[in-house]
Amino acid sequence: MASNPAGKCCTEGFKYEGEAAGSLKTIGGYEAYVTGPETSDKVVLQITDVFGHSFINNQLLADEFGKAGYKVIVPDLFNNDPAPPNPGSDFDLKRDWFPKHGFDTARVVTDKVLEAIKAELKPKFIAATGYCYGAKLAVQYSGEKAVDAIGCAHPSFVTIDEVKAIKTPIILAAAETDSIYTDDLRLESEKILKEIGATYFLTRASGVSHGFAVRGDPNDKMQAFARKKACQDFIQWFDFCSTQ
Repeated sequence: MASNPAGKCCTEGFKYEGEAAGSLKTIGGYEAYVTGPETSDKVVLQITDVFGHSFINNQLLADEFGKAGYKVIVPDLFNNDPAPPNPGSDFDLKRDWFPKHGFDTARVVTDKVLEAIKAELKPKFIAATGYCYGAKLAVQYSGEKAVDAIGCAHPSFVTIDEVKAIKTPIILAAAETDSIYTDDLRLESEKILKEIGATYFLTRASGVSHGFAVRGDPNDKMQAFARKKACQDFIQWFDFCSTQ
């Protein structure tokens, strides 16, 4: 999952229709979308892409984990200032948005939220999912053993050293076409995971590109299947990890 910095593809995709099942609450002093069983002892910290916690796609994705029995917390990483979906050509993600929303700032939020999860909910199992932007933080938490397992889809910004530091089970969903998580970086990452003796499960889908697990075309059968499969795989992986 060593990957390049985010690019134009990280702001492209489809916005879904649907009604979110959860609600906005304050967790650790920060707003978060919360869904799933109130009393579950298994929690997923969902660390989003640049579209943030209020984006309907991210909420509907969280709801799927909630339906599977996980309490899901999706914190607002960007102080209600997410990147705009499908912006015009005059918008540059690196120039116009990232200077205000670096990982140091987002990490303050996720640290506080994770701290609150452990102190207030006292779950038996905590997983972190990271989509695009969020993958870097999920991988960092694995390296620190701050969570029990992680799941990443089409990652960005992850360094080689962060991959080498992974200490918890990881599942990763990759796209056939991806200029961020490239073939070379994917193969190097897989080699590292083997060398460090990581517990991992890796998938790669044809006919999809970067962002498919959150915002792929719902009218394209392969993209819709791959998106649903990535979510189901993550859930099954966490089910497996939580019983080990």
